[in-house]
Amino acid sequence: MALFFIQVAMSDKIFSRIMSCKIAKKAWTMLEEDYVGTTKTLQMHAQNLQREFELIKMKESQSIEDYIDQVSCLANQMRLLGDD
Repeated sequence: MALFFIQVAMSDKIFSRIMSCKIAKKAWTMLEEDYVGTTKTLQMHAQNLQREFELIKMKESQSIEDYIDQVSCLANQMRLLGDD
């Protein structure tokens, strides 16, 4: 039943990638690897965000509001990856 719900929620293009899966877990794993990434790619992404966060500086032409939005966006991305 879960496999059915995964399949009907996908576009035709994405469905063609998972249609050979016989169980929901396999389909979910394929989607997760394609769209979220493996543990290694997630760790690399988290490291890149951390580095970007450490090096962020406000530009002269940038408003305080834009700078705060930029910092908040980075912090939220890091939080989503579990890099608090």
